[in-house]
Amino acid sequence: MQVKSFETEISTCINNTNKFSTKTTPTIELIGDSEEPPHRNTPPSPSPSPPPTQAEIDEFFSVAEKYEQVRFSKKQVIFIYLYFNFRYNYDIVKDVPLDGRYQWIRLKP
Repeated sequence: MQVKSFETEISTCINNTNKFSTKTTPTIELIGDSEEPPHRNTPPSPSPSPPPTQAEIDEFFSVAEKYEQVRFSKKQVIFIYLYFNFRYNYDIVKDVPLDGRYQWIRLKP
């Protein structure tokens, strides 16, 4: 069995100046004539699966797209409702004026 020794040197720049910090770490590696392969705890990797088809990709993203459209629509409705309430003191859901800056008068056509 042989002993192989080497050092690892790491240089680090300090605060974007020309000052460097250097750290040297000695390392010892044992090299043997052992016929045993190194022990690995990692399982063998499975064979790669084929990429999804365009139809599968479209189906996957269509669900998310539909969800985002509904979520966006709800946000828009809430925004419009609050905008009219505060900006124009009018409740568009109940179709009644609110107390505030404007005085609303119902017109009869």
